[in-house]
Amino acid sequence: MTLRRSSIRPVPPYEKVCYVCNEMDAAAAKDVATGGYICSECIPYAINAEMMIISAWKNMKVRHPEPDEFNEWDNH
Repeated sequence: MTLRRSSIRPVPPYEKVCYVCNEMDAAAAKDVATGGYICSECIPYAINAEMMIISAWKNMKVRHPEPDEFNEWDNH
């Protein structure tokens, strides 16, 4: 099994719009695959999704989205 490095990196807590909940808050991390910032309330969900992507990467051909790939999708 090949280990893949997470695309989620810690950042200083600057005010940013969280790309998970779309609200302004202090950023806890940045997803370098998408360029989006993640707030402290959403980080557990982002890490769970990241673990799923990493574990399914090779067998199911799952990949990280490209920056702005899903901007036109409705989040509801």
